[in-house]
Amino acid sequence: MKHEIATYVDREAEIISDFVMGNKNAFAKIYKYYFEPLCRYCLSLTRDKSMSEDIVQDVFMTLWNKRESIKNKDTLKSYLYRCVYNAFIDQHRKNAKKINALEEIRMEVIMHVNHNPETNRDKQLAMLMRFIEELPEKRKEVFMLNKLQNYKYREIADQLDISERTVEGQIRKALINLRERFSNWIQKNYF
Repeated sequence: MKHEIATYVDREAEIISDFVMGNKNAFAKIYKYYFEPLCRYCLSLTRDKSMSEDIVQDVFMTLWNKRESIKNKDTLKSYLYRCVYNAFIDQHRKNAKKINALEEIRMEVIMHVNHNPETNRDKQLAMLMRFIEELPEKRKEVFMLNKLQNYKYREIADQLDISERTVEGQIRKALINLRERFSNWIQKNYF
């Protein structure tokens, strides 16, 4: 392993040049050299090993797709670390939006319950569960695994043999559908 690292460091400029030209072996060497350090760095940001590995993997996919645009070959290391940081920030923003969407639904229910003491919480919960049951089968399964059983996107994707992006899309569509249907039901029944 130490020999491989020394070889990489000694030949880095050549390897990067070959990589920019589309050499897959050069890409594999860059990947092997930087993957673990980037994962450790990302883990310090996310505190989630699986998410860190996913972010770094996405950064390497982007690196491969944009390899021809790498102009200054001396800054690959800083470029990769900056890409990981930016990808972490993007992921953090996405997660914040998801949390906000769930919080909006929760606050809407609380607001209606608090403003309408006669409101039957059991009736609202039953209606929400009915709306969940009426979701398309795969969307319902993904939603319930995430929201009721606290599975992470990666775990759902692995269990159902679908991509994480599909999981994210199904949950987003479910939340939009549930928010709209529940709001309409509240408006119709309580106002």
